[in-house]
Amino acid sequence: AAEEAGANCIVVACPMCQGNLDSRQREMLPAGPEASPLPVLYFTQLMALAFGCSSRQAGLHRLLVDPRPWLRRAGVL
Repeated sequence: AAEEAGANCIVVACPMCQGNLDSRQREMLPAGPEASPLPVLYFTQLMALAFGCSSRQAGLHRLLVDPRPWLRRAGVL
């Protein structure tokens, strides 16, 4: 539903929600080549980037769905 609404990523305030959505959304995706998971970020990771931290310091390398390609396209990285 988020992708259908035009979302590029999902940002959450709950660390448990971040972990659940990041790890389980592949199971929820419909089969087919157009299906792709959305990056799920904890809001403090975006705050870290805004404050000048590197993507590694923000922990983006630990996420299962890599948000870095999207963040590069968006001009954040």
